[in-house]
Amino acid sequence: MIGLLKVSIYYSSESGIWWQALNTLNLFVGITVLMYGAIIFSQILASLCSTIAQMLSASDGASATGSVVGVVGSAVLMYFLAPYLLNIIWRI
Repeated sequence: MIGLLKVSIYYSSESGIWWQALNTLNLFVGITVLMYGAIIFSQILASLCSTIAQMLSASDGASATGSVVGVVGSAVLMYFLAPYLLNIIWRI
């Protein structure tokens, strides 16, 4: 679907409605991918850090502490990786 839209845009004029549609579609796809990717990445990293914290410490709060560390770590990684991800998504 996106490929068909890009082909039709390629053969149309740059000032036409198709170029505006492509920019809107790319923006929508970029926001959607980043939003759901951030949620999934945050959950995976929180689960991974929680498991590691449970293996390192057998206390009751280890799981919660690991989850918090994972969520904060994923937020920091997303902050630094977002410009590169947006560039990759925009080129697709």
